[in-house]
Amino acid sequence: TFPGGGHGGVIRPGRPQRGSLALDGSGPRSDGTIRPFPTPLAAHAPPRRPGVPMETSLVLVKPDGVQRGLVGRVLSRFEDKGLSIAGLKLLVAPKATLEKHYAVHRERPFYGSLLQFMGSGPVVAIAVRGVNAVSVVRTLLGPTNGQEAPGGTIRGDFGMSRSFNLVHASDSTDNAAMELGLWFPEGTCDYQHDVLRWVYDDEA
Repeated sequence: TFPGGGHGGVIRPGRPQRGSLALDGSGPRSDGTIRPFPTPLAAHAPPRRPGVPMETSLVLVKPDGVQRGLVGRVLSRFEDKGLSIAGLKLLVAPKATLEKHYAVHRERPFYGSLLQFMGSGPVVAIAVRGVNAVSVVRTLLGPTNGQEAPGGTIRGDFGMSRSFNLVHASDSTDNAAMELGLWFPEGTCDYQHDVLRWVYDDEA
């Protein structure tokens, strides 16, 4: 109660007070009428204009990145940029998957050691979606050698080696489709990511 007695200052649970507003903006007006719930902003689909399609890229946090505890920071780089996560899993990659993934390097002298390294521990497979996601993701990763990668990139901030380069990302939309089929044979998650209305403008 207020000083001097009376109960005019008591807020009773479940009983809206005259002139008060709930956190959602609804509640009684000063004249006693009820303020309706606000209408949420209408969600709109991400841009689909020709020339700037939504793409999905495969990213692998390699065993060195997992062992160094960098998975969360790698993920945050993509989300901070405005990209969407459409798939995420932790696994020890089967040898057959690695052989298909790195088939292009089959005749290279480092092929065997590459498979051994990638199968040496868990990796995190991420499906990253956005406008021009393939090129945007590769820019965020930086050059292969962490010593040469500029600050602000994942490898530039966390890497000091060419071999222990922390992450893999698809280098083309065709390869992204092939790699996603290997690592996410069950498919990726399609959903309306509400934040996109604050990421892309009509010209993005």
